[in-house]
Amino acid sequence: MQSPHDPDLQSVVFQATPGLFGAIVSLRWVPGTTLGHKAWNVACGAAFAYFAGPPLTAMLALASPGAAGAVGFGLGLFGVSVTNLALVTLTDLRPRLVDAVSSWLTKR
Repeated sequence: MQSPHDPDLQSVVFQATPGLFGAIVSLRWVPGTTLGHKAWNVACGAAFAYFAGPPLTAMLALASPGAAGAVGFGLGLFGVSVTNLALVTLTDLRPRLVDAVSSWLTKR
C-alpha cells in the first residue's frame, strides 16, 4: 500500500513536465553558456518549478490543472534565469574568493 506522502510516478511527471518545458524554452535567452551549464540550468529550472509550483498554485487559489501547468511553465522560465545568474555570479566571484581565502589562510 502506498502512503499519501509517496506520490506515484504519473503524478510526479504530470507536475514536473510544464516546468521542464518552460526551462527548455528559456534556454533561447540564456547567452553563451556551455552545454553543461545549459543542462544544469534546465535541471534547476525544472526543480524550481516542481517544488515552488504547488505552493504558488495553492496561494493563488488556482483549481484547474491548466492554470497549475501555466504556473509551472512560468516558474521553469524564471528558474533558469535565476540559476544562470547565480552561475555567472559564482564564476565571476570565484577568483576573488580563492584569493581572499588563501590570503586569510596564509595570515594564520
